[in-house]
Amino acid sequence: MNILLWSCLLLVIATELLDALAAPHRARSTSAFLLRALPPLAVLGLIDALCGRPFIGLGVTLALEIVLVAGSTIKLRLLDEPLIFSDLVVLVSFLREPKFYLHALSPGIRTLLLIAALAVPPLLIWSVLHGNLAVRVSGLSLCGLSLVLLRVQLKSTPLMRRPALRADFRRHGLIATLVTYRHRWKNAPPLPPPPPCMAGQPLPTLLVVQCESFCDPEVLFPGAPPLPGLADARRKAMQWGNLRVSGFGAYTMRSEYGVLFGLDEEQLGFRQYDPFLSGEETRLHALPNRLAAQYGERIFLHPHDLRFYGRDRLLPRWGFTRLIGGEAFETAERAGPYVADRSFGEALSRLVESAVPPRLIHGVSMENHGPWARGRLGLETPRAAYEAHLRNSDRMLATLMNDLERMAADVLLVFFGDHRPSLPGDLDPEAGRETPYLMIRYVHGRPTDIAPPEHKITERTTTDITPAGLNAAILAALGIRQGETAAMPEQAPIRRTP
Repeated sequence: MNILLWSCLLLVIATELLDALAAPHRARSTSAFLLRALPPLAVLGLIDALCGRPFIGLGVTLALEIVLVAGSTIKLRLLDEPLIFSDLVVLVSFLREPKFYLHALSPGIRTLLLIAALAVPPLLIWSVLHGNLAVRVSGLSLCGLSLVLLRVQLKSTPLMRRPALRADFRRHGLIATLVTYRHRWKNAPPLPPPPPCMAGQPLPTLLVVQCESFCDPEVLFPGAPPLPGLADARRKAMQWGNLRVSGFGAYTMRSEYGVLFGLDEEQLGFRQYDPFLSGEETRLHALPNRLAAQYGERIFLHPHDLRFYGRDRLLPRWGFTRLIGGEAFETAERAGPYVADRSFGEALSRLVESAVPPRLIHGVSMENHGPWARGRLGLETPRAAYEAHLRNSDRMLATLMNDLERMAADVLLVFFGDHRPSLPGDLDPEAGRETPYLMIRYVHGRPTDIAPPEHKITERTTTDITPAGLNAAILAALGIRQGETAAMPEQAPIRRTP
C-alpha cells in the first residue's frame, strides 16, 4: 500500500511538471489541479489492476503523458494548434494511413517508438502473469475512485464553458483541456433543425470541387508566378474571394463540413474541432439532405479510401445517393503517391455531361495531399513538390471550365481550397490561413457575366467568407428560399463516441 501511495504522489508531481512543459510553456492554474491529476491517477490504477506491478504502472502512465506532451508540441509547431480531444480519433486513421503522420516525427523519435513497440508488450504480458494480487485490488480501487471524482468535478466545474482552445490550454494545461473539452462536447445540447429549402425555378447542376491544399501561390510565396487557371476563373466568377478556414495544414473535414452543412463555429461550439464526430446528429443540415427534393441524384466523389473520417458511413446519412471512392480510380493516372487531379477532373466532367436531370456533385481531390517529402516528383524540396502539384490542380480547374463551356452546361461551379499546406520553414501558420474560393454560374456553357441579361443572377462580387458562409452563398446563387425553422422535436439523449 505504501508503494502505491508513493507512486500516486510521484505521478501527481510529475504530471504537473510535464504538463507545464507542453507548449506554450507556463505554470498552470490551481483551479484545474484536479482535472489534471485525476485522469493520470485513473490510468495508473487501471494499469496496476491489470499488471499488479506499481512501478510498471507508474512508468507506463508517465510514458503515455510524455507521448501526449510531445505530440501536442509537435502538432502546435506544424499545425499551429495544440492537442485536442478529437485528435484521439487520429489513432484509427494512423493505423490506416501512417504516412500522413510519421513525417512529423524525427528519425530519433521513430526509433524510440519502434523500440517501445517491441519491448513494452512482452513486459506487460509478463506483469499480467506474475502481478501481485494486493496491488491489483488497490489499483482497481484507485481507478474507480479517480473516475468517480473526475465525473463529479467535470459536472460541477465552471471552467471552460465556452471553447477558447489556446487560452484554456495556456491557463489550465493539456490534460485538463482534453478531458473538459471532451465532456463539454459529449454533453452539448442538440442543434435546432434547419429551415426548409424552396426553389422557385428549375435548378442547374451543382458542382462543388474541394481541392486539396489549393492556395494562391502569390499569397503564399511573394514573387511566385500566378496560376493562369485561377486568374481566368476569377474573371468569370460571379463571386470570389478568400475562404477563412479554421485549420492550417490539416483538418480537411472542418472546411468540408462547413461548406456542406452551413454551421459556423459559434453554432457548433465544442463540435467545431472535428464536426464529423457529430455528423450523425446534425445530418438534417447537410446540403444533400436539404436539397433532396431538387436533386434526385446526389453524388460524392473522392479518389481515396472513403473509410477515412468515416465518410463511407456518414455520407449516405447526409443525403448522398451515390459514393465514388478510390476503388473507381485503381487504374487512374497518379501524380506522386495519389490519384492525379487530371483524372479526378475528367471524372467530374463525365458526371456533369451525363447529368440529365441535373445532379448535385461534391468532389474532393487528393493529388496535393501531404506529406511533401524531399524527392517527391523527383524534386529537391517539399515546396517545389507542393508547387508542382498546385499547378496540376490549376490545370485541372482550367480544363474543367473548358469542358463545361464545350458541353454547353447549365451548372453552378463552386471551387475552393480546403486549407493551406504545412511546409515548415517555408510557411508560417501565423501568417494566415485563407484559401481561394470562387463561384461561376454557367448558362448554356457561358459564364453569367457574358450571358444574356435575362439569365444574369447578380453582378460579380469579391468577398471573404467562412466555409459556412460559402454554404449560404451557394443557396443564394441557386435562388433557394429558406422557410421558417420548425419546432425542435423531442429526442432521446445523444450518445457521442469516443
